[in-house]
Amino acid sequence: MRRVYDRPAFVDWVERFLPDLTDAPGRTILDPIDVESDPDEEIALHFVGLNVSKAWSLAGIADALPGHEYAPILERSAKRHAERGLAQAFTDAYAGSHWLSSFVLYLLTRDEGGIAPE
Repeated sequence: MRRVYDRPAFVDWVERFLPDLTDAPGRTILDPIDVESDPDEEIALHFVGLNVSKAWSLAGIADALPGHEYAPILERSAKRHAERGLAQAFTDAYAGSHWLSSFVLYLLTRDEGGIAPE
């Protein structure tokens, strides 16, 4: 939506769409997924990919909300997702090795116009 709406419309949409992110119970949507099982298992690798993709998406939303009270919350969440995802993204298991590296590349190059530049 940040690419479709102008900034005022996007801010309005975010405030209506998301729960109150300043409220602690609402923050659970901002927590990375804990990969409890063996990170080389297929389903676990999909959760790793989800953490990485959420990291670049949350960072992009935060960038689109300069000065908004949600921006620092989203930035912190993006950082936690990136740390969790990058710690487990590099695997020899085919279930993850054939695609996780592209998600990592999108995350690491997002400020260089990597995926969907502004």
